[in-house]
Amino acid sequence: MQKTLIIYGDNKNEGYLHELTNSISKNLVDHTHSVDIIRLNEEPFYPIRLEFEEKISKMGIEPPLDVHNYLDRIENAQEVIFIFPLWWSGYPAILKGFIDRIFIPKNYDEETLLYNQSKRIYLITQVDPNDISPLTKEDKSKIAWCINDSLWGKMGYTISPVIWVEDNSKLSYRDEEDRKSRIFSKLLAKKNDTLLGKD
Repeated sequence: MQKTLIIYGDNKNEGYLHELTNSISKNLVDHTHSVDIIRLNEEPFYPIRLEFEEKISKMGIEPPLDVHNYLDRIENAQEVIFIFPLWWSGYPAILKGFIDRIFIPKNYDEETLLYNQSKRIYLITQVDPNDISPLTKEDKSKIAWCINDSLWGKMGYTISPVIWVEDNSKLSYRDEEDRKSRIFSKLLAKKNDTLLGKD
């Protein structure tokens, strides 16, 4: 059974991405996946990396208990799906802090980089409908490089192209449900491409 970890990186308990997270989780379970979800807005997690963590990381000392808990859940997963809104062309603060504390310190040595290749990373992000101007294809390409290739790729993870979710404010309920289904189909297609080595 495929073990999937979903990390929901928004500060809201409502809205499209929240619903999409639930929908993708249910669909993955229906496709014989074991699913674990970390909802950062519900976690007792301090998203700022502390000074002493910098020191103990370089000394090879075990991380704090809250960090250790998340590391165990990541270790247990074969793939990690991040679902988050795009803020100022990057990760929202709650998710950026999580990445800085949980992922970054662990990925310095070559042994870890080699190990990371066995894990796959998928990003599903929603473009802010309040942006002054819509993102062009070139804009998305640059942002994708920053949030995907230059981060997860350099850590050694197997990555897949970003799945972009456009503004849904004018969609009817039926259209929203149809789009959730299409987004999940995109995710499955990218998972298959990754497994086949097409990405």
